Amino acid sequence: NESVEPAFASGNAKAIVVAFGSIWLADADRDVVLTYEPEDLDADPVEIPTDEDANASAAPRSLSVGTGAAEGIWVANELGDTVVRIDPETNKRAEPRIQVESPSAVAADDSGVWVTSELSDRVVRFDAVDGRTLRTYQSADGVLDGPTAIVIAFNSVWFGSDLESAVARLDPATSGHVHRTEDRHAAVARMIDEQRVNALAVDEQRAGRHRPDPAG
Repeated sequence: NESVEPAFASGNAKAIVVAFGSIWLADADRDVVLTYEPEDLDADPVEIPTDEDANASAAPRSLSVGTGAAEGIWVANELGDTVVRIDPETNKRAEPRIQVESPSAVAADDSGVWVTSELSDRVVRFDAVDGRTLRTYQSADGVLDGPTAIVIAFNSVWFGSDLESAVARLDPATSGHVHRTEDRHAAVARMIDEQRVNALAVDEQRAGRHRPDPAG
């Protein structure tokens, strides 16, 4: 039987990513990102503070591996109201340092740094180089209530909401309107309805073949 064994001890682990030859873990209790070397998990990790204020709680909640112009490890500090980048070559915070209200999750690539805020029902896009705000998406744009997780894939930005049990897609190459996917229950109901409609259509077709001709 296969078993799961602890690889290393950690505090309040909120997020983990593997990139740039290391394992990166967000410790929300101590406001640090821990970097482990896969070849020697018994060695003490490098501790990287996620914000400048040692007296305030930053609570890093989300990690993302940035690519292209956004290369690095991006950290969303939920209580610190910041998103910061860690340079994997120096294991230190680097520019830009982005100010954003209660960030929940972050994703980053050449298109920018994308941040969800569950508290404010927003998705905000920032420039990956200088951190300036490029656009803020709100409920009027189709943002789900309480957006949480976010990822960039298939030329789109995808984010989810556990409040609505739904996922939405945003295409940054177009006008930027948010396209909502149906929640899983609605999707199942729609499939059932489609099957029912198809079955009725088949029944009608079959009945038509055997229906007596009024003219005859």
